[in-house]
Amino acid sequence: MQYTDEQQAAIDAAIEGYDFSLVAPAGSGKSATALGMAQRLKGKRILYLVYNRQARLDAEVKFKRAGISWVDVRTTSQVAWRAYADTHKERMAPDAKAVPAKDVAKSLNLTPKDFGDNLVLDGFTQAVLASDTIERFCNSAHTRITARDVHIPVVGPGETAIEAARNYLARLAQALWQQSIMPDSKLRFTMNHAFKLVAEGGKNYGYDVVIVDEAQDSNDATMKFLKNQKGAQGILIGDPAQSLYAWRGASDQILRHEGPKLYLTQSFRFGDAVAAEAMKHLPHTLTGVTIKGLSSIKDVVSEDDMENPDVVLTRTNAGAMTYAISYLMAGKRVAMVKGTKQILDIAFAARDLLAGRKVRSLELSAFTTWSELVEYTKEPGGGHLKAVVKLIDVYGIGKLIDACNKMVKYDSKFPQHDVAVTTCHSVKGLEWKNVQIGDDFFEPEPFENPITQELEPGVIEKHEAMIHYVAVTRAQEHLDRGGLKWIDGYPAPIADVF
Repeated sequence: MQYTDEQQAAIDAAIEGYDFSLVAPAGSGKSATALGMAQRLKGKRILYLVYNRQARLDAEVKFKRAGISWVDVRTTSQVAWRAYADTHKERMAPDAKAVPAKDVAKSLNLTPKDFGDNLVLDGFTQAVLASDTIERFCNSAHTRITARDVHIPVVGPGETAIEAARNYLARLAQALWQQSIMPDSKLRFTMNHAFKLVAEGGKNYGYDVVIVDEAQDSNDATMKFLKNQKGAQGILIGDPAQSLYAWRGASDQILRHEGPKLYLTQSFRFGDAVAAEAMKHLPHTLTGVTIKGLSSIKDVVSEDDMENPDVVLTRTNAGAMTYAISYLMAGKRVAMVKGTKQILDIAFAARDLLAGRKVRSLELSAFTTWSELVEYTKEPGGGHLKAVVKLIDVYGIGKLIDACNKMVKYDSKFPQHDVAVTTCHSVKGLEWKNVQIGDDFFEPEPFENPITQELEPGVIEKHEAMIHYVAVTRAQEHLDRGGLKWIDGYPAPIADVF
């Protein structure tokens, strides 16, 4: 294969034995580069650590086609399984019987706890939050669960009540964790739990080289595992500008890596037009990532004129559902890329609130009536729920549920749909020829310059800029930038000077 100078530099660094990170933006040939590294490192024992089963299957096919048999392609789950299958097999198995939160609450006799400010957590919710806390702990390098591992996605209550609940849940989660890791426990024990024990156990598996793919979405537990491989060369590959999963415990290991950083900047997915659009958003990610298109690809960027997109990418579930219903009404077959569960959860929660029943949706659990939720959306901090309220008001609960039931399953290889819709959090690693950007992206509020007293463009938050970049770089041939056309009014931020 003919490598670019940037790819060859990364391959050379691997051959020379350096620990380094490789910044590889959208479509820049990171897989080909990894194959080049592996080919030149024949004779060494290599672990290629990937983030999920599909990524493992894809990588295994690529290595096999290249005739590379000396690379172990593994997920963290596979590492965990091999370490704990002998003692925890039945609970770790993919088809293991679930342990419902209501059963955990009943077995521990968890009764409702009132933390003040209308924050009351029943036993079921306590069990759910404790389980979530354990998952966050497993993604960290922490040796004990504390309040820093607890996240309570409830809107409305003040910080004092939230903090009291966090401290209580940390103690509960630590007690559950200690019970769950026992071989004879009846509590939930997952691959993630087992990998945490592997990382904390310090075992060296004897690899010469460990390559971590999608390292921007890796976590501290994985890095502890890497550190345990004494003497192994560590190579991190990923795109810091696509780091979207901090909410579930991921921490961008590429930017945090103290060793040398090498860069791929040439994308092979799209041409100059889409690359130029991506470069309007990338500076706002504050990651230093840059990208250029392949001049041989004649791509197009337009706005508000795409008639038959392959996919519509939106910022919110409400936005995705609005487009889905519109297409269904037009007689098109519609698929939601990651399914309709989240939309149905919203619809059922709204139905319970309107009926005066307590909702199962944790985020909305502090509200007892629909009118309370509506009023909260008018307050500072409640704006993100406005789209949900509007969605229910416009279409009604019945129509939302009916629309979800009418959608077909998304299948990229054998599509049964005319158009797909999805939020941008569901599209990493995916690409389509014709991409339309939805109209529900948030343009920052302008602010008044204290010196000139003139209104100036607001600041694009780093995380939002990453979502924008991921969205526009899904297009291969035609990008309709519609909902992000306002980016032209936001010049790149001035870099800090130290």
